[in-house]
Amino acid sequence: MNLSLFHPKKDQCDICVGHGTGNITDGDFAVHVDRKTKARNEKVRDKERAIENSKIKMSTMDLHSVLICPSIQASAIYYKTKLACHNFTTHNLATRDVHCYFWHEGEGGLSSHNFATCIQHYINLELNLELKK
Repeated sequence: MNLSLFHPKKDQCDICVGHGTGNITDGDFAVHVDRKTKARNEKVRDKERAIENSKIKMSTMDLHSVLICPSIQASAIYYKTKLACHNFTTHNLATRDVHCYFWHEGEGGLSSHNFATCIQHYINLELNLELKK
């Protein structure tokens, strides 16, 4: 049996890709890396504050790339049955609770009101959990 682990590619921003291809100067890239480091350090500090004080909420959100369902290898069936699906995930860094909001193109697209609805629902969940305590 031949098994191996898949290491997914990390998403890179336009500046990182541009530096890799030589379109961004070393100075601009250094400023970018410094800002990235500061942002990550601030995220760590905010997470620590949220762990220490339950009244502080620290969450991250992520939209996964469009998922085509079902995953079929046969091309004739693939084009007749494909359905674009979207997955928006929220993660409370202090409690490690995760909420996934999943919908298909028949229910909604990628417009701002779809995400506003997800975020509003997530905030209401967090507030209701806090009120129950």
